[in-house]
Amino acid sequence: MIHHLIGIIRKDIAALDAEVSEPASLADLALALDELRTARGELDTVERDLQAAIVRSMGDRWEAHIDGLGGIKVHGGKKRTKWRNDDLFSLALRRARERGPLPGTAETEGETVLRIVRAAVQPAYWRARVVKGWGVDPDEYAEVTWGRKTVEVVR
Repeated sequence: MIHHLIGIIRKDIAALDAEVSEPASLADLALALDELRTARGELDTVERDLQAAIVRSMGDRWEAHIDGLGGIKVHGGKKRTKWRNDDLFSLALRRARERGPLPGTAETEGETVLRIVRAAVQPAYWRARVVKGWGVDPDEYAEVTWGRKTVEVVR
């Protein structure tokens, strides 16, 4: 059923695109934009429901091969809050001292520290992938709760 519905939607998108290319009144264009945004919101809901169904079907697996498609990967789900910033800044400083300046540059110690810290720090959170690259589990430095997981189709 969903495949048939998606086929119809694709045909309607092509027809809408052709209609928008034609001269139209401002009111018609604004109405079309409003309807499109409403439809996109409804499609987002369907997409979230499909992803949740896939995640449930996957159980404890994070990847699966799908014949004729390639595969799927489940991402995310973790929300890290209440970071222990002082501890992570200390860790970043130790990492900068260990790594030293970039080879072939005249990078100062302060520039090295800044480069290492900027690679991991954002205003409201730490980049977990960078912290993991230091050989550290970021979950040890934050309060972790589980959020919505997403599914990537891999071709």
